Amino acid sequence: MVSYNLECPAGLTFLRVFFDSYYEFHTRVQLMDHLLDVEDLFPGNLNEWDVVAVYRCAFPNGLLSQGAGKVIAYDSVAFIVQVAQGLTLDKLGQDLKRLEDLSRLTLSEMRLRNIVYSSPYVTGKPLRILVYGHSGISRRNLESELRRAPSGFDCLVVVKEDILAVSPNNPFSGVFGGKTLTIMEGEALFHLLTNLFMGVQRYSSIDLFRTLWNVRNAAIGQEMLSKTE
Repeated sequence: MVSYNLECPAGLTFLRVFFDSYYEFHTRVQLMDHLLDVEDLFPGNLNEWDVVAVYRCAFPNGLLSQGAGKVIAYDSVAFIVQVAQGLTLDKLGQDLKRLEDLSRLTLSEMRLRNIVYSSPYVTGKPLRILVYGHSGISRRNLESELRRAPSGFDCLVVVKEDILAVSPNNPFSGVFGGKTLTIMEGEALFHLLTNLFMGVQRYSSIDLFRTLWNVRNAAIGQEMLSKTE
């Protein structure tokens, strides 16, 4: 398994390596939904998220404010990653509760209309991902906690133990074993990237199709022009 630096949110460079063409990445930012429900769900410092990936083609896109206290439009978010070095029962419980609350935020019609290449994934809610450097609990306890809160995450990775857990609520859970909690050992980050790539393949395939279509039309135009000369 490839080793990645996960010492801090900014250290998640592997996400930028694979997805920079599709997303802008922001660290330690706040979110703002179109109904302003976030103010009640996450008062004060609770509304700060480690890594937020924003669709480059989304509208509204990116930052609503610059500098300290940066705010991101929830409509433009593809996925959110919360990062911690150690996994404990208390930490896991807090993270699952927080992400479950996050799922209560709604997306506006702006997201449905203005993302250039829409798909069921793109118009769905942002994926919620937990990444831990190492685990201080047993796999049995981890599985038990995750089964009690399947709506509190989409993917969970423990890097040192090389574990990936996929929630039954993950839109692509069927690829990883079905509509039940799935826990896999080995190549955890690779499988996480696979999960994320499923959301952008719609983009890349349509991009490629449109590019090839334009090339074809240009070639036909050139051929017709040459016949008239």
